[in-house]
Amino acid sequence: MSNAWRATAYLSLFYFIFGLQLPYLPVWLETARGLDGPQISFVLFGALLARVIVGPVISGWADARTAKIASVLMAAGAGFGYFVLNLTFDPILLAIVGFFLMSIVHAIIPLGESSLLLVAGESRPSFGQGRALASLSFVFGVFSGGFLIQYVGVSSLVPVITCLFVGLMLIGWLVPSIPLGESGTEAGLWSRMARGIRLYRRPTLYLLLISASCIQAAHAFYYGFSTVIWEKQGFSGTEISFLWVTGVLLEIAFLAFASKFPAWVTPQRLVLIGAIGAVLRWVSYGFAPDLLSAFILQNLHALTFAATFIGGVRMVHSEVAKQDQTLALSLLAAIAGAMTGAAGVLSGYLYEGIGVRGYWAMAALAAIGGLFACLMMLRISTRLER
Repeated sequence: MSNAWRATAYLSLFYFIFGLQLPYLPVWLETARGLDGPQISFVLFGALLARVIVGPVISGWADARTAKIASVLMAAGAGFGYFVLNLTFDPILLAIVGFFLMSIVHAIIPLGESSLLLVAGESRPSFGQGRALASLSFVFGVFSGGFLIQYVGVSSLVPVITCLFVGLMLIGWLVPSIPLGESGTEAGLWSRMARGIRLYRRPTLYLLLISASCIQAAHAFYYGFSTVIWEKQGFSGTEISFLWVTGVLLEIAFLAFASKFPAWVTPQRLVLIGAIGAVLRWVSYGFAPDLLSAFILQNLHALTFAATFIGGVRMVHSEVAKQDQTLALSLLAAIAGAMTGAAGVLSGYLYEGIGVRGYWAMAALAAIGGLFACLMMLRISTRLER
C-alpha cells in the first residue's frame, strides 16, 4: 500500500466518524443526557471559541512530531475523550470534556489533510482524489448515523464512535513517518501568529476575514440544532441523513467544478454569492419548511459553504505572497472557527428561547458578511491600496 493510500485511509475513517458526530451528537446530548440548548452549545462549540489560541498550539505540537506519531496520539486522545463523555452526566463536566474532545477532533482535520498533501505527489491517489474519498466517507457516516439512531437507538452513538476512534488509532500506525513541520517551538508558533495578524492589516484581507468568517459562522445554528429540529418535525433518521448528504454532495460537486468557472466569477463575487445564499437559506429555515422544501433549500449549501470557502482561498491566493498563503489561510480558518464558536454558543440560547426562529439570527449574521463582501468588492474595484 502506497503512502498516499495510507494517509487517505486515515483521513477517510476520520471523516466517516465525523459524519456520525456532526449531525447526531446534539441529539445524543439532548436525549441521552437531557441537556438544554445552551448546555448543548457549550459542549459542541466551547472549543471553537478558543480555536484562535488552541488551534495554533496543537499545530505547533504536531509540527514537532512525525505524521504517524501525531496521528496515533490525536486519535487516542479523541477516543479517550469519547470514552469519558459516555461516562459523564453532569452538564459542567460534559462541557469540560467537550472542550477537550472538540479541540482534538477539529485539529485532526488539518493534520490528516497535511499528511496526505505531503505524500500525495509520490503516487496515487492525488490529494484531490484522496480528499474526495474522505468526503464520500463522511456521506457514508451520515447514513450510518441515521440508521443507528433509527434502528438501534441514540444511546449507541457515543460507544460506537469511541470504538471507531480506537480503529483510527490503529490505522494511524500506517500513516507515513514523515515530519510535519520544521519548527514546533513556542517562539516559532507565536512569531507565525504575529506575522499572520500583520498580513490582515491590508484592507482587502481584513474585509475578507470579517466577511467570510460571518458567513461561515452563520452555519452554527444549523450544525448544532438542525437534526434536533428536524426530529421534532417528525422527519425520520433516514430522511435526516438524506438531507445532510444532499448538502454535502452538492458541496463536493461545486468544489469539483470550481476550476471551470468563467473569469467573471471572481473570488470576491463568490464570497458575496455565498452571503446571498446564506441569507435566503437561513431566513427560509426559520419558517420550519416541510421535508420537500428542506431538500430544495439544502441545495444552497453549495453557495453558503463551498462558494464562500473557494472565494476566500482564491482571494488569499491572489492577494498574499506564496510563502505566506498557508499562514493566511490558517488564520482565516481560526478566526472563522472562533466566530462559529461564539455563534454556536448563542445558538443554544436562541434554540431554547425561540426555537427554529433562531435561524433568523444566523441570516442577520450572514447579511453582515454580505455587507463586508460589498465593501471588499468596492475596495478592490478602486484599488486604493495599490
